[in-house]
Amino acid sequence: MKCFTRVFDSKMMCEDFREIVYFCHMLRFLFRLPLQVRIALLIFYVAIIAFLSLMPPEDIPKVEVMPNFDKVVHFLMYFGLTLLLCWTAYADQKPMRILLILLVVVLWGLFMEESQKVLALGRSFEWTDELANSFGSLTGGVVFYLVATGHHKK
Repeated sequence: MKCFTRVFDSKMMCEDFREIVYFCHMLRFLFRLPLQVRIALLIFYVAIIAFLSLMPPEDIPKVEVMPNFDKVVHFLMYFGLTLLLCWTAYADQKPMRILLILLVVVLWGLFMEESQKVLALGRSFEWTDELANSFGSLTGGVVFYLVATGHHKK
């Protein structure tokens, strides 16, 4: 397929356009997956978060890429959880669901932090972890909203 040579001055711009088209096709594919697949992926992801959150600290590999790297991991886990939950709940069709999902994910993060303290597995409740979880969730909700609403504009 020939690129829009009048619009794009370089091959680089044409490649960027192809990547955007590929991304849109990927989104279209993901938004058409059946609910059962979405739920299965969500359950698997939540189980992974629970397992990692409740794992004894001596079983967690020490990776110090930067100071407070664990906060980045918390942010990314809850960013992903929010995206996955929004996608599973068809929040693209009813964007107000995103607010409810944000509340559920923040409460799940609080539950996981409290469980660390109560189960006495050598882990403790940390407000900074919950802050990273909440910020990841909020960012995930905003990203989902922006992508989903842009995806459905014709």
